Amino acid sequence: KRFALRMRDDHRGPAIVNSEIHYGLNLDRSGNRIGLYALHFDPAQTVVDALPRVYRTDSTTEGRAWSPSRSEPIPIGARSYLGFTEIAGSTAGPVAIQNLSSRVTLETVIAPTSALDLSSDVLLDGAASLEVLYL
Repeated sequence: KRFALRMRDDHRGPAIVNSEIHYGLNLDRSGNRIGLYALHFDPAQTVVDALPRVYRTDSTTEGRAWSPSRSEPIPIGARSYLGFTEIAGSTAGPVAIQNLSSRVTLETVIAPTSALDLSSDVLLDGAASLEVLYL
């Protein structure tokens, strides 16, 4: 089946910047935003079925149009679809996939300490869901 991935922020504490690729790390005791994180998929660290190499492609139009597939890592967005194909430069969208395994890199940014209530422990607490969207 052809499918794409999309991320959903499941936390009440929004990220410190408004962006579809950044997710919140909750709020401190005074209600200040603690920071943000992003998840990056790297095609070089992604195995799809028996394909020798895969490229990532993404869509900001709910799958109606796809970016040219590339080998560079990409952060997964909340309003974009992420898919994989075996053809570099393809705009046809993701190929049908039975098994996908990928290493995801987590990038985290913490708000400046001057913007946080440090009178007690500040816990980094992100929560998100990775959605599988069948095309």
